[in-house]
Amino acid sequence: MIKRAFTLAEVLITLGIIGVVAAMTLPTLLNKYQEIVTVNKVKKFYSTINNAFLKAVTEHGNVNTWGYENVGGWVNSKKNSELIGKRIVPYLKVSKDCGFQPNCMLVVDYKFLNGNAWGTYTNYRDEYFYKMILNDGSHLVIKAQGTACNMRDGGYENTCGYILYDTNGAKEPNTIGKDVFFFLILKNSIAPNKLDNYQKTVSNRQGTGSTAYILLHSDMKYLR
Repeated sequence: MIKRAFTLAEVLITLGIIGVVAAMTLPTLLNKYQEIVTVNKVKKFYSTINNAFLKAVTEHGNVNTWGYENVGGWVNSKKNSELIGKRIVPYLKVSKDCGFQPNCMLVVDYKFLNGNAWGTYTNYRDEYFYKMILNDGSHLVIKAQGTACNMRDGGYENTCGYILYDTNGAKEPNTIGKDVFFFLILKNSIAPNKLDNYQKTVSNRQGTGSTAYILLHSDMKYLR
């Protein structure tokens, strides 16, 4: 009995079909994988930063008792940013405590999820941003408000400032909702930004509510 083998042409056609299918499905699989990695990073960071903050509060009291200067409203406060940074850094795994050093971290331009530039906060060259690089290469940036924790922001009363968390440092895409996420500093805890209306900021493609979305849903379906 003669066994029929595949011809070279048949093999090439089969390989071609496999290649086309792989080319069509691989990007989707890679994107889903990256989303899973990002979701896990955001959830882990939220746990880490909250634990660090709670330890600082346990040792020093609520943030509004730390000697916050009151320079009014949304005015930036270098002193207040430094107060928070210095008191949580002992409880974090940090490779570089940059503080206000201008060249300690690569400066990048951030974008909203819709592609628009992030307004006046396009980057963190600003001397009021207290900066650090964590051991995994992610960036943490702190900006405190110039009041004694009595501003309303991101759906919360009595906020003290916010934290910008960049999951992969200066690497692209540097986009809010993709690799950049916001957390709010309250008197005695850290909270996800826009918890009260995260769906609105997702639907209008700003992305500022993406932190709350991820923590509530454990996915990034807002990107689709």
